[in-house]
Amino acid sequence: MATIGMVIPTWGKVCGVADYTKQLIQNTTNKQNKIKVYSEMNEDLPSIIKKDSIDIVHFQYEYSVYDLNTLYRAMVELNRKQVPIITTLHSWCSDLAVYNRQISEMSSLVIVHSKAVERLCISHGYPREKLVVMPIGCRLFPLEEKEKTKMLFNITGYPCIGFFGFPFPHKGILNLINAINELKIYFPDIKGYFFAHYPNSLDENHPYYSFQQELQRQFDKNSHLIWIKEFLPESLIVNLLHTMDVNVLPYEPHNYQGVSSAAKMLLAAKRPVLTTDNLFFSDLKDEVYKISDSKVDTIASSLCQMLLDSTLRERLISKANLYLEKNSWTQIGNCYRELYQKFIEASDGME
Repeated sequence: MATIGMVIPTWGKVCGVADYTKQLIQNTTNKQNKIKVYSEMNEDLPSIIKKDSIDIVHFQYEYSVYDLNTLYRAMVELNRKQVPIITTLHSWCSDLAVYNRQISEMSSLVIVHSKAVERLCISHGYPREKLVVMPIGCRLFPLEEKEKTKMLFNITGYPCIGFFGFPFPHKGILNLINAINELKIYFPDIKGYFFAHYPNSLDENHPYYSFQQELQRQFDKNSHLIWIKEFLPESLIVNLLHTMDVNVLPYEPHNYQGVSSAAKMLLAAKRPVLTTDNLFFSDLKDEVYKISDSKVDTIASSLCQMLLDSTLRERLISKANLYLEKNSWTQIGNCYRELYQKFIEASDGME
């Protein structure tokens, strides 16, 4: 039996990486794999891990959730103690070359979520043999009859355009708002529903605070735009997204990028999805309708094309269903179990 030490500093908090890790643990743990979570990232971690007889340390890595110098010292010490390290990259910033190099040098294996991120890592000096592409697992949710959900939660208008995720500037929300406003002349009853919960960290000292104020002004003056800020259960969010005619994630290029887990929620809602064509959605192909940029006119014209083409919408939903099945957390959990087993066998063979 293998014991994996899962390091995730945001464990138990409202965090996409923590949610991902929770699903990973639930779908990977079995009689052969025991997983122990470590949420305290400090100088004592390597000694604790060694004392706990951990076979592999698996870091869930996103720049903002670690003190990177503490992480580096912990990795050096784990290497010295000959404890193998797997690191999953949840975000990428080319500007932080020194930290990217640390991950490359200190990890025995680096997991990324798309081929595009793998190519990016290789171009920055990561050894190809250390890299493994592992898609983000997809969850399935029971979907209630669409009209019933609309009635219960007062979802009105046609067409209904949906957005889901933290309300950050690079998510393209303001451009989506302006695109919806442009379309109102053609679709007088159009409504935009933004399921965009405030993260706990956002207060008036946060650099995004002024953006939130501007966003609020847009919603205040447009009654056809609805901003749902409450933190809602995922099953409810997916059912609300299921009532939309099209769901949109028009992310803009950003120096911090990572493969989007929000997109998997939209796929689970089984409605047509529109995204921009960039690294955030590089794990998806024809499961979504990709647009070249997040300009207002590009979003507006693409929404028109989708709304006027029922065959296109049906094809997107069909392709998305196949993707959900192929990349279900059950399937991804099996892949991780195989990966851990092969990794342990290879490590034992090198001793």
